[in-house]
Amino acid sequence: GQAYRKTLASTCSISCCERRDMGSASKGYGWGVLIITSIIFFYWTFWVLVLPFVDDDHSLQHLFPSKFYALSIPVFIMVLGMTTIASFIAVILIREG
Repeated sequence: GQAYRKTLASTCSISCCERRDMGSASKGYGWGVLIITSIIFFYWTFWVLVLPFVDDDHSLQHLFPSKFYALSIPVFIMVLGMTTIASFIAVILIREG
């Protein structure tokens, strides 16, 4: 009984430390992704919602690509993502079928 508890305690202790280290790495990665995604979101939102009301000759217009890309880039990413998901499902169905 005692030996089993000591082994269990040492195993839990090691795995808890490993989880703590892994959690801090995941937390840092999560913060990085959150910051990058927030920057992209605010850039795109400003580009789509505010920039049409700014004069065409204003210097701010030079910081952004053409308005055509404001919708074509997200549509391309969405089509690419849906194609990837559909291909993955097709491969799974073919393997099991």
